[in-house]
Amino acid sequence: MSKIDEKELTFFLKAIASKNRIKILNIVYKGGIKCGVAEKQCCAGSTCIKDVAKDLGLANSTISHHVKELVVSGALSVSICGKYRYLRVNKEKFETIKKICERFSK
Repeated sequence: MSKIDEKELTFFLKAIASKNRIKILNIVYKGGIKCGVAEKQCCAGSTCIKDVAKDLGLANSTISHHVKELVVSGALSVSICGKYRYLRVNKEKFETIKKICERFSK
C-alpha cells in the first residue's frame, strides 16, 4: 500500500468513525427530496440537510459539524439549490476506499 493510499484510508475512516456520521450517511443514502423544490435538476437524487437534522433530532450546529467532516473526507458531496443544501453519498469515493480495503482480503 502506498503512502497516499494509507493517508487517504486513514483520513476517510476517521471521518466516518462516528455513530452520528454513520446515521447521516444512512439517511442520505436512503433519502430523497422532501423540503425543497423537487423539480430542480440540481437536487435530484439528493437529501436536504434539513431532513437529516429532523431525522436525527440533533442541533443544527452538530449536524453541520458532522456534515463538514463527511464532505471534507469525500464521503458526501453538497449542492446548493435555492436556499437549501442537498447531500449526496459520493459513491466514487466509497469505490476507491473499497479497492484499497480489498487488498487486505487477498
